[in-house]
Amino acid sequence: MATRLLTTFQTRVKQANQLLFCDRTAKQLNSPMAYLQPQPIAGYIGFLGHQNLGDEILFDAFKKLFPALQLLAYDGAVDRVHNPPFSYYPAELALYRRVVKPGPFYDLVFLGGGTLINRRHYLSRLGHAVQQYRCAVFGTGVADPMFWHEQDRSEDFLQQIKQWIPVLKDVAVVKVRGPHSAQILASYGLPRPEFIGDPALSMCRPRITPHRRTGTIGLNVGSHGTLWGDQERVYQIVTALVQQLIDRGWRVELLPFDPGDLKISRFIAQQFKPTLVSLWPHFYQAKLTLERIQSYDLVIGQRLHSIVLACGCGVPFVALKYAPKCDDFLSSVDCLEFAAKTDALDLDHLLSLVSQIDRNYDARCQHLTAVGNRYRTLQQQTAQALMEGSL
Repeated sequence: MATRLLTTFQTRVKQANQLLFCDRTAKQLNSPMAYLQPQPIAGYIGFLGHQNLGDEILFDAFKKLFPALQLLAYDGAVDRVHNPPFSYYPAELALYRRVVKPGPFYDLVFLGGGTLINRRHYLSRLGHAVQQYRCAVFGTGVADPMFWHEQDRSEDFLQQIKQWIPVLKDVAVVKVRGPHSAQILASYGLPRPEFIGDPALSMCRPRITPHRRTGTIGLNVGSHGTLWGDQERVYQIVTALVQQLIDRGWRVELLPFDPGDLKISRFIAQQFKPTLVSLWPHFYQAKLTLERIQSYDLVIGQRLHSIVLACGCGVPFVALKYAPKCDDFLSSVDCLEFAAKTDALDLDHLLSLVSQIDRNYDARCQHLTAVGNRYRTLQQQTAQALMEGSL
């Protein structure tokens, strides 16, 4: 009896702590007044709350594209009878869900930006959502089944993609990130998937042209460990590249996109004079980082969204492509030639790409500005049609 009471007490303390002190990232309405009456709410399925700049900017992009909706991290648990809402949402939102909007909580559920399709965790969440709500896939990428089958045996990616198709067929609107994502889904039987580009492009504003050159290159290195080749060799080549760029008169600024990038970025920067190589410390602040990217002459980037944001700002880039998702984006913006695969990095090739951009600088800026504007318009039109119910 005493043990049971102690267990119950500990559970209640844990629940109270969750209600009052949980992380409120993507778990709060836009304003205090919004809690007083039912709001149109969209659930967002994505990778949030990990200080990864790319994923956080994607969430911001959805808020910008769908301003009429209150966007919250999706949690199917709030709709299960035996799993009460305080297991996930903070106190004010749990109370709002029970008292102010006790009916169906979500008016729409998004499978958000990022490479989420063909990942088991997101399949279960989307599968739960389609049983109860109108759902949309908007600019989502597909994890390449063969690449992940070869790299990670913790999941059966070749079979798992087949499980996604019937779920996606129940989704009202399916618009993926790029042509490779669309091709994968079509090859497994999803009819007529279309691509609309990476939603993070809608968070970018192309800089005023002509750009006043600063002689500075933004450099991003880092990954979550699954890549073509070896990450340590990437660091070695990049460090040598920095020295070669300095010798050619460039300044370099290390540009982390994730807490995991910070250690290696700091290590590389410390090997050079701070007047020649610096470190951008405010990567967790999206607005400041976008402005910083606009100031660079070009970006050399490994993480996907370092090159997505450069493209969106009209800044020429060289991609250190480490997984098929990079090709998915690069092909969507016609930039495959300005990339080097991480298992075949060559210092001379990287320097030649930088020189090629430097020689044709204005043309590269104009191309990226045009393609960014095209996708921003397409995403805005698609978002409007989705809200109007015409898709």
